[in-house]
Amino acid sequence: MKMENGDAHSEAQGGERVVWEFHNVCLTRVPGYGFGIAVSGGRDNPHFTNGDPSIAISDVLKAGPAEGKLQINDRLISANGVSLENVEYARAVQVLRDSGAAVQLVVKRRIVLPAAPEPQTLKITLNKNKKKD
Repeated sequence: MKMENGDAHSEAQGGERVVWEFHNVCLTRVPGYGFGIAVSGGRDNPHFTNGDPSIAISDVLKAGPAEGKLQINDRLISANGVSLENVEYARAVQVLRDSGAAVQLVVKRRIVLPAAPEPQTLKITLNKNKKKD
């Protein structure tokens, strides 16, 4: 498994393996783009159908400061050391707005790995032959 910026945690779902990669990302605010992201979700308005209250990246602006660094559905864990886990949407937006010219984000990214193949039983027959000199 390739790890770029941090740890990974895995879980199994329906035969496939899900790995969470953690990344540290620094974004610099750019006029006209801000940080180049849109967020959604939160405790008061979950973005995901399973009710996950994470703050999620819902858009990454092309040619913006987050392009190539963040992906849609990345979950924000913290911004400049302030936890964004299990917070309301408005709180997450306020933390990002109050970040100033740069923000250090910790995000987790869901990676789905193919299911491990079923173990197969091999039948092997050994035959002993007498060796002639």
